[in-house]
Amino acid sequence: MSATAKLWINEVMIEESERNILDVGIASIFRKEDKISIESANENIPSQMLYCKEFLEEDPELSLGYYKAPLHIIRDRLEATGYDLETCRQAALCWEKEEYSGCWDRLIYLRLDIENFGDSAVIIYDISELILGEYTNYYDDFLGYENDKYKDENLLYAKNIILTEGKTDRFILEETFNLLYPHLSEYYSFLNFNDTRYAGGSGNLLNLVKAFAGIGSSDNIIALFDNDTAGEDALQQLKKLDLPKNIKVMKLPDLEILKSYPTIETTGLTTSTDINGMAASIELYTGKDILLQDNGNLTPIQWTGYNIKLNKYQGKILYKDKLHDRFNQKINSAKKGTNFEWEEIKLIFSTIFKLFQEEKRKIICERAKKYYS
Repeated sequence: MSATAKLWINEVMIEESERNILDVGIASIFRKEDKISIESANENIPSQMLYCKEFLEEDPELSLGYYKAPLHIIRDRLEATGYDLETCRQAALCWEKEEYSGCWDRLIYLRLDIENFGDSAVIIYDISELILGEYTNYYDDFLGYENDKYKDENLLYAKNIILTEGKTDRFILEETFNLLYPHLSEYYSFLNFNDTRYAGGSGNLLNLVKAFAGIGSSDNIIALFDNDTAGEDALQQLKKLDLPKNIKVMKLPDLEILKSYPTIETTGLTTSTDINGMAASIELYTGKDILLQDNGNLTPIQWTGYNIKLNKYQGKILYKDKLHDRFNQKINSAKKGTNFEWEEIKLIFSTIFKLFQEEKRKIICERAKKYYS
């Protein structure tokens, strides 16, 4: 029998595979946890797949199935591999401009179609016809197919490894990442300080970036420096190097609240100073609720040194242990269901997610010419 796989957003079918063929590109954006089996006609079968009931009634040993995920999760996964909205708009124009018979990269149009639906929408990929026709098996796993298919486009599918200045940075970022973006865990990971015994600090992170550049790592490397004087010093040194395109370096982003922040001057007086680029460590990004002291004032910055080359002071936030305890309480509360905004943390990750955007856009937009050349 002739069979196809069908992709639905709510009740709208937006994509149908070629006959008897599973589109592994579409399938690769789903994960094992998205796969749902249908083993009985009495189960709650999606309205798009009611045709399955007849076959299940005829064969009680039959197992059919489909993938199901919220729209916003699929969108995030697409963007993690470079399929952001603007890239897909440009890529679609590239295919149309060259007047090719058709675009085989269906992820482009899936990303564009997603814009017509709200975040509450659900995406279903029905593969039951292909299972019935024995063109695929319910137990097949399609994760990683794209990685093998486009080995020369490794930057799109490579793991993104985030390097930080120290254990605390890694802990805070990893904990909040797992809370906010658990569906992207296969795309991003953090350097494990405990396993590697890697010493922290901006200088050591600088040397680590040089090491990754020297060994020719195939992973995408992201080095995240503090938004302080030491971090800026390290970044200026790295700008002088010709780093591979799969290595990106950045500092924690500037924050509005840090433009007038309490600092203890060398005279002992407390004043308000713009500490962006001078004293902003990861603790400053955990939320105002963490930074406020019992007296209602923000936890101050203490100046610790002076960088002659940059003509700037270096500072650090006081009472870090107390701030870390508050963060632990906050993240544990969040895991139990308490809702927090995490605006500053989200700003860090939104910046990280866009770091390879230009390189990935070039690859996706050039596929048409490359495919037909």
